Amino acid sequence: MIKILPILLFCRKKVVNLQPENKTLIVMKHYLIIALSLLFSVALTAQEMEEISWQEREANIRQMFSEIDQMEDNDAITRMADSIQREMIEILMYEDFPFDYEFDLLPNVGCVVSDDGLLYMYSWNVSLKDQNNTSQFYALCYNKALGVTYVLAQGIPSVPSEKSKIADTEWYGAMYYKITPIHVKDDIGYLLLGYAPIDNTRQYKVIDVMSVNKRGIKFGNNIFQKEDGKKYSRIVFQYGRDVQMSLEIDKKKKKILFDHLVEIGQDENGKPIMGPDMSVDSFVLKKGMWIFKGDVDAKNPREKKK
Repeated sequence: MIKILPILLFCRKKVVNLQPENKTLIVMKHYLIIALSLLFSVALTAQEMEEISWQEREANIRQMFSEIDQMEDNDAITRMADSIQREMIEILMYEDFPFDYEFDLLPNVGCVVSDDGLLYMYSWNVSLKDQNNTSQFYALCYNKALGVTYVLAQGIPSVPSEKSKIADTEWYGAMYYKITPIHVKDDIGYLLLGYAPIDNTRQYKVIDVMSVNKRGIKFGNNIFQKEDGKKYSRIVFQYGRDVQMSLEIDKKKKKILFDHLVEIGQDENGKPIMGPDMSVDSFVLKKGMWIFKGDVDAKNPREKKK
């Protein structure tokens, strides 16, 4: 059974100072024991991080990815994948770690920086050994403005609903390749473009909105209007595993451009497989809403196959 990991949140360079006042002696001793334990733990962590550089941890992660490729048991794969995530968290805690680093030794890990330079997203997937060729996804998201890193892990592969808002604990899993700041009520908002394999025959791309604050992150916002006139929290495109689909943002024209998908075949169960027909559709930003507009006249830049 694949386990769903809990969401974590930690702050870099932040210290909580506990100073109990007007407490009984017993309570003061209790806090003293906790404080000493924490101090001892931090000292050990600092000593360990001095002995092991983040570059060495990167090399360790590379070895773990190599070992995963040789594994056949999904429980063992998941345990190793959890260890990779813990090592990645440790790397981000180093004082000398450059957050725009591309992880040269780790082709499995993608790094993307938001257009405002305040958000760094690291995401990767681990393939499971099953007949559907599914994957587990992991991500670390560092918010430079708040000095907080959010940790995401997806246990059970799923395609996100276009209608619902999604909590960080219910993250669907994706590899993000574009992050653009947008206005959302009360929180810091980002428009995300991402992709993920579904199974042997399909993959998907997603346009999503991530809202960020000190308490955590959430996904989805009803700012997309499709051709049916209804509002959606995100947009999901499912298409064939063996074809390419372009999905890009044109910031100057305030448009999201994407290939129009049509049925190009069927799978073994008779379900349609979609692919581009060389025409281009778009979402156009108008008064805070992204409104669908079909068959636009736009150059359609082909990106690398995802």
